[in-house]
Amino acid sequence: MIGYHLAYDNSLCGMVMTQGRQRQVINIGLGIKQISVEPKGVSVAAYAESFAHKVCPDHLARLLAMTDMRLATS
Repeated sequence: MIGYHLAYDNSLCGMVMTQGRQRQVINIGLGIKQISVEPKGVSVAAYAESFAHKVCPDHLARLLAMTDMRLATS
């Protein structure tokens, strides 16, 4: 049996994976990644627009909408 959990908050994304029977876990894996825009100082909206040619219009609109929501709540 394999179980996993994903979580994200602000600029961190984490994943945990377990392997084994229920209540008898053999292996545990953990991965954490900081998500940031490169180069530093570039807005998320500008970063998203810079790769607009690689993303379908629907996904780009969602990214920009999420950016607008974050700016409105800050």
